[in-house]
Amino acid sequence: MRFGGAKLYTRDTQRFYGDTMKTINVRELRNEIPRLRQLLAVEHELLLVSNGEAVARILPAPAGRRFPSLAAHRARMPMVKVPSEVLIREERDRR
Repeated sequence: MRFGGAKLYTRDTQRFYGDTMKTINVRELRNEIPRLRQLLAVEHELLLVSNGEAVARILPAPAGRRFPSLAAHRARMPMVKVPSEVLIREERDRR
């Protein structure tokens, strides 16, 4: 089966996961990164293989999971009174 430029193979993965699933190698995955979300919507899960050996199982992330904003984290941090270049220079001069 082809998706975009990637050739997806159905291999006997029953020994490992109890079901057959589509496999993709590392090189093909790199080429498909821009379309990975679409690919997972179609296939639901992929088995990543490297040198013929399974290395990872790729699943879509659960819907609605968001990571906290780094801007909010930085806003909670106290402001530094002394510029960092002064602190670094003092540390180096002590050595």
